Amino acid sequence: MSHLKLINQSIRSVLLCGALLTGSFVWFSPETVQGQQVITENLDQLRAEAAKGNPEADFQLGFLASMGRLPGESPAKAYEYLRRSADTGHQEASFLLGTLYLSGAHGQQASPEAAKRYLERVAAQGHSRAQDKLGQYYLSHASNPGEAAQWFQKAANQGLASAENNLGLLYAEGKGVSQDPVRAAELISRAADKGEVGAKHNLATLYQTGRGVAKNPERAAQLFEEAAARGYQRSQYSLGVLHLQGEFGQPNPVEGLKWLMLASAGPDNPVREQARTNLLQVAQTSPNTLVHDAAEAARQWAIRYEMNAPYQVGQN
Repeated sequence: MSHLKLINQSIRSVLLCGALLTGSFVWFSPETVQGQQVITENLDQLRAEAAKGNPEADFQLGFLASMGRLPGESPAKAYEYLRRSADTGHQEASFLLGTLYLSGAHGQQASPEAAKRYLERVAAQGHSRAQDKLGQYYLSHASNPGEAAQWFQKAANQGLASAENNLGLLYAEGKGVSQDPVRAAELISRAADKGEVGAKHNLATLYQTGRGVAKNPERAAQLFEEAAARGYQRSQYSLGVLHLQGEFGQPNPVEGLKWLMLASAGPDNPVREQARTNLLQVAQTSPNTLVHDAAEAARQWAIRYEMNAPYQVGQN
């Protein structure tokens, strides 16, 4: 069997585990069924209230539609419900609608300016998640890291972990703020302690490189694995490369290939393609038995960790 075919079979095996464990094949527990019945029973009441102009009902319907949980209606319908609610001043509707516009979800084209309009409304009122999203808008769509830093700081002052992580990255890179690796490490560490998965990965990178903190490969490995256990592809990819390079001791090709296989099965396209490229390069010079062992280790890991949300292996 060729290495390419063996690798593709290994990735399909991991993807199948992900499908079985994350809902591509749905197994309803009594609680899930009961919860769905409650939602369904309330829909008529929600729609009746929405018809009367109730902004909370519109928000609830928009939220359900955005999650694909509004029977008979497209997720794109979320925009209509949320606009009606947001235009009355409903904070959560404005935040969710701004978030959808920023990413262009559910087949709708992204509209950064519309996102900015709705997010600014509630960010100015102190809504921390809207402040964080507005910071992302200024960083990614307006090329204004200074303004982004100000909004991240406002949200970080309220203890929002994602904003602390985002602000920490700006300090690490010197974008919009004076470069300060120590301050960056403090902010990212604070976010990681709150469970922010991206912050765990970023803090692991700081420990791996010794930027803003004393270099500590063991701590880096622990943090990468904590993030990887949540299905975070970048950490899976990093673990693969670092194990192959022997950064945690002797080179460990089985562990390295295992992590590259897992990173190759995730939803982040750039990471997935880079992982697959590295995976094929290494596997071409490795014995088939070693690749088989790595594939089995990846499969067992997928079963053990159940592709934990929000970054789930195999959710494409």
